[in-house]
Amino acid sequence: MTDDTPPAEEIDDEANETDAGESGKTPRRVLSDAEFAVIREIYELGSKGIVELSLEFNVSRQTLHKRFVAAGIKRGSRAHEISKAVQTGVLQASQAAGAAAAAQEPAERFSDKRADWIEETRITGYKSLKQAEMLARKTIADAIKAGTALSAQDDNLKTVQRLN
Repeated sequence: MTDDTPPAEEIDDEANETDAGESGKTPRRVLSDAEFAVIREIYELGSKGIVELSLEFNVSRQTLHKRFVAAGIKRGSRAHEISKAVQTGVLQASQAAGAAAAAQEPAERFSDKRADWIEETRITGYKSLKQAEMLARKTIADAIKAGTALSAQDDNLKTVQRLN
């Protein structure tokens, strides 16, 4: 008696190859809502078919077909949007080229001033902080000279804090 069966390792390798590639079966996988939204968009615009999408997203064709039927999605149902977008895109591109040239000049003009504005804002902020600090110190010094409790100056200090 001879044993014609291959070793166990070879059997496992052959089974894995046929499951994944040769038979065309794709592993079972659950699509997220975001993935299905992308697939739906591509399918409705008519860019790809069910077979291409199933291979790309590693999902069975039957799963995609069932989800499309359940959602009432038809292939290429929004293809007119692409043709309309192309037509308007050509018109807008020609208009945008002229507008971009006109918009380039003010953008360059403001980019030169931007660094000055940032520096001015920074200096103004530091000056405001110094003024608030000086007001708070003066309020406390006046309270100490007058001999009143510092807790009575709480409202004045809150006002100084709001100033900052």
